[in-house]
Amino acid sequence: MENSEKKEVTTETEEDEERGTWGNQCEFFLSCLGYAVGFGNVWRFPYLCYKNGGAAFLIPYVIMLLCAGLPLFFMELALGQYVSLGPNIIFPKLAPIFYGLGWGMVVVSVLVSIYYNIILAWALFYTFASFTSTLPWASCGNAFNSPASGAGVVSGRVLAKGVKSSGKVVYFTALFPYVVLVILLVRGLTLEGANLGIEFYFLQPNVSRLAEVEVWSDAATQIFYSLGSSFGGLITLASYNKFRNNCMRDAIVIAVANCATSVFAGFVIFSILGFLATELGVQVKDVASSGSALAFIAYPAAVARMPVSPLWSILFFVMLVTLGLDSQFTMVETVTTALFDQFESLRSKKPLVVGGTCFLLFLMGLTMCLEGGVYMFELFFFFSSGISVIMLAFFEVVAIQYVYGVKNFMRNIHEGMGIHIPLPLYAYWMSTWFIITPLSLLIICVFSLVFFVPAYWGEYVFPGGIQALGWLMCFSSVIFVPLGAIYAFLTKDKRDLGLFETSEDFCPAHVRKSRAASKSTGPPQAKELGDSGGVLPVYQNKAFADGDEDAAEKY
Repeated sequence: MENSEKKEVTTETEEDEERGTWGNQCEFFLSCLGYAVGFGNVWRFPYLCYKNGGAAFLIPYVIMLLCAGLPLFFMELALGQYVSLGPNIIFPKLAPIFYGLGWGMVVVSVLVSIYYNIILAWALFYTFASFTSTLPWASCGNAFNSPASGAGVVSGRVLAKGVKSSGKVVYFTALFPYVVLVILLVRGLTLEGANLGIEFYFLQPNVSRLAEVEVWSDAATQIFYSLGSSFGGLITLASYNKFRNNCMRDAIVIAVANCATSVFAGFVIFSILGFLATELGVQVKDVASSGSALAFIAYPAAVARMPVSPLWSILFFVMLVTLGLDSQFTMVETVTTALFDQFESLRSKKPLVVGGTCFLLFLMGLTMCLEGGVYMFELFFFFSSGISVIMLAFFEVVAIQYVYGVKNFMRNIHEGMGIHIPLPLYAYWMSTWFIITPLSLLIICVFSLVFFVPAYWGEYVFPGGIQALGWLMCFSSVIFVPLGAIYAFLTKDKRDLGLFETSEDFCPAHVRKSRAASKSTGPPQAKELGDSGGVLPVYQNKAFADGDEDAAEKY
């Protein structure tokens, strides 16, 4: 057994060197935390919370986290860590019928990366514009432009060497926002009218709103958007993990920290909006807004009225930049990892591929920098990652928990990767993955379609033709699922039930490496199982039996 263990360690190390891996566990944890904690925590959750009943909104929010958000988060981390491949390669190996599912996730990351680039450009512009004694937007008569190239350059430089370089940057980008949030909260609480904002945000719960479908829909959408499930990013990040890392612990801690950050950020934002309302002599609801209007209109207006306004402006917008960079790093990494896994010869040209990807994303976002570009931005923001993400998540759960098998998947986690799962958590994961999560996703998707509100910006509702363009954007990712199934049917040797069979390559990376080495040196020798013979473990997934030497030893 000592020789087999030595061989496993050697092959796993070789695979890590070829594909890349995190420098240490902390880099992975901070990268996931930075990916999950983004713009939505600061500019979307606080608005949804006050709009949907204040503290009462936490009830549907936590329920959606437990029913769908957390199970999906852990499922994707475990999937990526076990197979060590990007989403576009994992799902064809899991079952050919889901050939296009991973590519659908990659498309979502592309679409979101385009408008994320613009938000980062705006934040960078506001940051540099704040280095003055008087903030420019404190008076009228200014002409502003927003150069989008800066954000693309930063992403390209950081990701040029993959996770080896991005893993070092997250020590700053993932932790700095928390420092700024604490500073801004302390400053906000000292401002006149801060108490009014906080009461309006959280301390006046309206439980009657829980009877409205919109509240539950908002809670579900926020959970998906914030945690980043079905974007392909979590699978990508985990694919660079050590094989036996405890990703269950990471999933629970990060999901809880993400939700706590959203609530905390709400106190920061509304303490300052309460000050703005007091200064203007209006009610808090008159200055409260969501999305880009909050970050780039309402908040700058409030900061401009504060003493030493450039300091608070710089802190806020640098925080926005760091919040966005972590998410942008992961989404671009998802796209480039898909290319490297699909075309392995490109790994030797990583800086060129990453730079080219960032440049293309920059070009695709240029229309949002033109006059009227904000309408294109809002269209992307509205349609790129809403209903499509929920639909992709549903297909993902079906693929993993029904086609591959929830027991097989749980066995991979517990016995394959050696993650201890206490009995209560075991029951929780099994019940959510098999019943609660897919049912929740189906209900959310149906209600989102039935109660759909046309895209708008402020008081302006986009015309029918533009709405149709938005729907095309929405389904540009989902369409890969049926297209991939058709492609698999036409090109694969398997037919009918064979399209649902798991490939032997759906296994740990070191097993694939070892198997490839065995094929190149000749037929492998029979494995000794003891003097009295032995029985190999028989699972539905043969690749698992090949990769789990610890389990084989028991037999």
